[in-house]
Amino acid sequence: MERIARPALHVKHPCFGLEFDRLSPECQRCALYVRCGNVLNGMVTLDKLEFELTPKSLFAKDVLTEIDDVAVNRTNLEDLYRRCYYTVYGHKWPSTSGLGKEWQNIVLNAKAANVSLNTFIATVMAAYKITHPKDPFYVNNLTAPSSVKKVASYSKLLKERYGHDGIDALGMFTKSEAPRIEEQMLLSETLAGRWIVGCKITGHPGAVASLFQRNELKFDPHWLAIEPVYIETVLKPHVEKHDVNESAEIKAHRERVLSTHSMLKKRKSLARTVFSARSQIMPIALKSVLKGVGHVPENFLHADKAVTDALKFWNVLGLAVQQWECLKALRAEPHRLWR
Repeated sequence: MERIARPALHVKHPCFGLEFDRLSPECQRCALYVRCGNVLNGMVTLDKLEFELTPKSLFAKDVLTEIDDVAVNRTNLEDLYRRCYYTVYGHKWPSTSGLGKEWQNIVLNAKAANVSLNTFIATVMAAYKITHPKDPFYVNNLTAPSSVKKVASYSKLLKERYGHDGIDALGMFTKSEAPRIEEQMLLSETLAGRWIVGCKITGHPGAVASLFQRNELKFDPHWLAIEPVYIETVLKPHVEKHDVNESAEIKAHRERVLSTHSMLKKRKSLARTVFSARSQIMPIALKSVLKGVGHVPENFLHADKAVTDALKFWNVLGLAVQQWECLKALRAEPHRLWR
């Protein structure tokens, strides 16, 4: 069973029980080297925790490629392409995820334009959408030599107008309010974390069950489509039974989730993008959830291994916060229990 614990502290050594590296000369010189190592052996504070929610069957098999002193992974570049397309084209995924044989030229063009890959791809897409609003976007727009000058010009314009370039500045320039897939996943994940941790603190049973009963319509379809608990406990029964008591709004929402789930099952590369987006926002969601109950990630320890189940993690974290609040109650200190 996973366990999240409160780290030990030592008044004369503020790092005791919080940071430990057996190979660090500083740690080796410390008088508490052995004791600290026993406390933290195999444990890390939550701010150092890795989240990998992508199923192993979807892991990319390609390796980093050195392109003009830039190490890049083709799978990650295609993932970035899909995310940018989703934002620029108003929550639509590209019909194809491949970048073609000349994909390395995209990296070279971004470097020549002196911008990040994310900024380069998004800028080329946004510029093309402005000049060709009814035409589909073609990958060769990213590999064309002319894209370098175009991106450099837009980057200068955005910096002069907004103080920075990038996809956020592009959104203001094009007056687009379409949130990124990462933002949608973050809102859903934070909602899930706050609900589960809150239930643990207040003593309400069935945190995960009530999570979907009370908040289902608030979750993004992409988040629900990759959440195993929702699929097993809500989506599959919906497909099998078609409950007549379901509201039209619930039915429509579940159909959107079902359509998204089917699409991701057929397009593994796209599914990897969505899972990756959820994994990347987990540290931000964690910080937000803990801030809501008066904590920071550094207040807790976890086994030094990647978290692969988000809802299970929130449940265990909720128990850890609950135990901390119980300890405060026993000490007659202000606490958050039963509120």
